Amino acid sequence: MFKDLNELCKHYYDNKTYAHACDVAARVIPEYRNVALCHDLLEDTEVTIAELKAFLRFDEIISLALLSRKDENTYFDYIRVIKEYNDKAAMAVNIADLEDHIAKTETLSDSLRRRYTKALKILKT
Repeated sequence: MFKDLNELCKHYYDNKTYAHACDVAARVIPEYRNVALCHDLLEDTEVTIAELKAFLRFDEIISLALLSRKDENTYFDYIRVIKEYNDKAAMAVNIADLEDHIAKTETLSDSLRRRYTKALKILKT
């Protein structure tokens, strides 16, 4: 069993992904930091809901579920679902995630920059 949320995240994320999750968490208000720290866990790792329930509130788990893109959704369908649900934590974390990716210009292709910029526009309007 993990002693805290950071330990759980460090177990499932590689160092680069954990650093990104921390960068995203630093971009949101304290109330949303747990969601930000975990924003890629459900989608990209083998973490279980049971493990998350030990550290997160129900509303935080719902926000994480919204942030986890389903295989059948296109990227922009996924963005629109987040916007339509108007979950404040999911919106804030997704915006912070996109802004963090855009800020990392050394690893950002032009096509991803355009995609993320378009997604930000959808979320912010």
